[in-house]
Amino acid sequence: MFDVMESLIESDEFQREFCRNCPAIEKISGARGSFGVPMEPDDYVCPADFVPGDGGCVRCDVFELVVERLEDLEAWLKGAVQDGD
Repeated sequence: MFDVMESLIESDEFQREFCRNCPAIEKISGARGSFGVPMEPDDYVCPADFVPGDGGCVRCDVFELVVERLEDLEAWLKGAVQDGD
């Protein structure tokens, strides 16, 4: 019925915001020309391959807390709908 957690967690927006300013993400600068003009785009590397909650994710504990709260929200929403029927 409600897929709040799945919809949110699997969205690109969630991943982007969850990983924003993460200290584990490493920037690898792309090649630059002789005047410092970018010749290649920068690349970013994450020990968890940008998968929140992965074993290598340094914010795994935070992700687990978000999942717990979303599960609570889904349970509350299901109860509210059933009570309203």
